[in-house]
Amino acid sequence: MKHTLKDSQGGCLCGAVRYELTEDPMFIQACHCLDCQRISGSAFVMNMWTEDSNLSLLGEMPASYKAKSGSGNVHEIFYCPHCITDLWSKYYVGLKGSVFVRAGTLDDTRNVKPVVHVFTRSKQQWLTLDEEQKTFEEFYNPFEVWSQESLDRLVALKANQ
Repeated sequence: MKHTLKDSQGGCLCGAVRYELTEDPMFIQACHCLDCQRISGSAFVMNMWTEDSNLSLLGEMPASYKAKSGSGNVHEIFYCPHCITDLWSKYYVGLKGSVFVRAGTLDDTRNVKPVVHVFTRSKQQWLTLDEEQKTFEEFYNPFEVWSQESLDRLVALKANQ
């Protein structure tokens, strides 16, 4: 699925931290893990996975904190120091040079739809997912799910590590 989000802008609730996506994300996924539910205060988080270089900061620098993910690995969450809106995360195990931008922080979210739902083993029971939607009880192998264009970008990121 192609997401036309290049040149989309987003930011925090108060507008102090602003960003622009200079390319479409590699992939969009909804995460139903308990950590994402707790962090978002919702049933899941939608993340747009893209390279660091495709996230252009337009406003103030965000603050960050490190936390353990459900796997026990550390990730860094970037947020507005004024209104405390979480904007994106960096995971330091696996693929360096990429970020998971919170899709809900875009100014216009109409073109954002997850390609997959992950960690559905902890999905809220009341939430019904479309039967055509790809779902995974845990994570997935990108080489079995992503488009060739996105895989090429993923391979290029791994080559630079």
